[in-house]
Amino acid sequence: SFARAVRECQLSLAQPSVLPELFMNQVRSQVFSGTPYAFSPYPTQLSLNSLTFEQAQEILQNLRVSSSMKIVSCGDFDEKSAASLILLLEKKIGKILSADSAPENKVHFEPEIKNTQTITDKFQLIENDLILERMNATELSESLLLGCFKCPQFSSDDYLAFAISTIIFDSILKNSPMLVEQNAISTGCGILPLHIPLGFISSMHSPSSEKTLQALKDAIMQFPDKTELSRTLMPYKKHYARQLILAYNSSETELKSLVSSWIYLGNPAEYTSRIEKLNSVTAGQVCLAFQKYFVMQDIEWFILD
Repeated sequence: SFARAVRECQLSLAQPSVLPELFMNQVRSQVFSGTPYAFSPYPTQLSLNSLTFEQAQEILQNLRVSSSMKIVSCGDFDEKSAASLILLLEKKIGKILSADSAPENKVHFEPEIKNTQTITDKFQLIENDLILERMNATELSESLLLGCFKCPQFSSDDYLAFAISTIIFDSILKNSPMLVEQNAISTGCGILPLHIPLGFISSMHSPSSEKTLQALKDAIMQFPDKTELSRTLMPYKKHYARQLILAYNSSETELKSLVSSWIYLGNPAEYTSRIEKLNSVTAGQVCLAFQKYFVMQDIEWFILD
């Protein structure tokens, strides 16, 4: 089973679609240099080549302690069914040993963002010759561009305003005539969830990275002012609320919300109050959040050409 899992990972790493992941691994190693976040959370060619079955067994055994586990469940529970689930869990995993562990590490690793540009040659990044053989002419000509910046913690007072500003800016990017002109195939703005989250602006494009980068910087200056946003804010709030509501439609997405709230805010049920808080966010707060995190801070740009 171990050998089969390694082979499957190796096959996936030989596909052209893995290129953005390889690029993100390189960006992560620079932005979080010297911290655990610098390491890829996914298998890499290097880690697969060095991993042994004995190491995998040891890692798994180290995880099989109660201090490394939290259990989350969602569903239509009444008192009886909840008690039945707890009894079942006790039977299945209740014998997992408790281990002496150090106090929970409260150190939160901040990204180190510089006002610089780093250009990487895609042919130097790809170590697996199979990827190059399988890439067609279009894929070989495409470039990737990623801008990283610090953004607020989930518990920050201005986090919701910032989150709404990312939705507005994402819309600006997707409708930018200059980016369309630069054949920006996929452009957007998002957040990498961590204790101290990392914001990013991304674009897959061809042919000119220089012009695409300038178009992205110009798009930042197109964010609406407070007066204009006061007239158009409601649809963006509705979009954000709709995404929150969609999370309740399946067990998988609701579990993610429960876990995220538990990890980042210390309260599994916190996500249920977001829509109520959303209603109180003003256009002025959104504009201030955008200025603070997108305009006044450094953005470190990474280009894969």
